Amino acid sequence: MNSERQQAYLNLISELLNCPSGDEAQILKTHPELLDDGLVAAMLEEADNLREQGELNNANWLKNFAGRLGKVAGDFLARIELKAEADRLLKQGNRQDDISQFREALQSCEQALTIYREIENRLGEANSLGNLGNSYYYLGQYEKAIEFREQSLEIAREIGNRQWEANCLCNLGMVFMKTNQLAEAESQLRASIQIRETMRSELVNDDHKVSFFETQISAYHLLQQVLVARNLTKP
Repeated sequence: MNSERQQAYLNLISELLNCPSGDEAQILKTHPELLDDGLVAAMLEEADNLREQGELNNANWLKNFAGRLGKVAGDFLARIELKAEADRLLKQGNRQDDISQFREALQSCEQALTIYREIENRLGEANSLGNLGNSYYYLGQYEKAIEFREQSLEIAREIGNRQWEANCLCNLGMVFMKTNQLAEAESQLRASIQIRETMRSELVNDDHKVSFFETQISAYHLLQQVLVARNLTKP
């Protein structure tokens, strides 16, 4: 173990020993990269040191906490591994969509969705649902595309991810346009554009504003097509 990581363990241990009772969980959340077996070992070693120095209360507390943390760290590492597998499956589904393997993409994204739900990763769940909607869209199963995209939209709103909410609305606009539900398509696309315009106005760097605008061009193009189809001349 390198000395830098060992010092990081000791700093965290010191923070835990000196924090108000009940704040330990919040402190651990700010150092997820240190939650491993190495931290548990460092805690047990430091508990022995404290005992030799006569600090029995701190020594006992730290030893007991290390025992509890051992289980938490194991769960934490398992969740990291599961998330990595879900991320891999989601990327695999994207690649399969790109080469028109839509049914295979459905399987990959369904597996990813199951894992994301198991580890309670809401953004991953939203991404999986959105990608399932994409695959159903490419297969021409538009009702299912709407169903999964609306589920993804609901989660995006629940977790406050405006970027993903805008993406979901744009994708819903696309499927409503495909099924000739033009009024609904216009509504979804305008909502998507409004969110992105609001987010763009909050950016400080002009270069970022230009880059952000480029990401919403597709929504403007789709809206233009909808308006032409509805015999309207301007947004």
